[in-house]
Amino acid sequence: MTNETSSTLDTKAMAQEVKLENSQDWFLEHIIGDFVNKGLDIGVTLNVGGVVVSGMLINGKKYFEALAENMDIQEGEISKLLGGHWKGYAAVYEKPDDAPEDWVPNPIGYIHLANAKIHAPGQSPIPSNDGVLWRGKLSSVDGFFIGNISQG
Repeated sequence: MTNETSSTLDTKAMAQEVKLENSQDWFLEHIIGDFVNKGLDIGVTLNVGGVVVSGMLINGKKYFEALAENMDIQEGEISKLLGGHWKGYAAVYEKPDDAPEDWVPNPIGYIHLANAKIHAPGQSPIPSNDGVLWRGKLSSVDGFFIGNISQG
């Protein structure tokens, strides 16, 4: 055996396990599962069906908490009702208190962005302010890079 570190061995083992059976990018899925779902927010730019979307990659729990908070600051009874209802969806991403020892989280099927902006050639980003919350199917992402596009 060589002097390889355990992380190198783990990476090699993971690489051998990669299966290209579905249309989801396995690497982006691992970034979400290994880092984002543990609380790390990462700047990312996605190509989704020819549209470029750039923002902070956040976990599903943060997404639904922020969505609820956005609704709570709006005027009106419906907004408050929706905000309270949507905040409950954050629990989907938490380990239940009574979960068995072998509990595993739900498979990753969606990607969540905060401060998301949509970029089109020759156009200013939409929206022009701080961005919006964005949610899309992981299987719809055609390509990505780590980092955000900034207006220069």
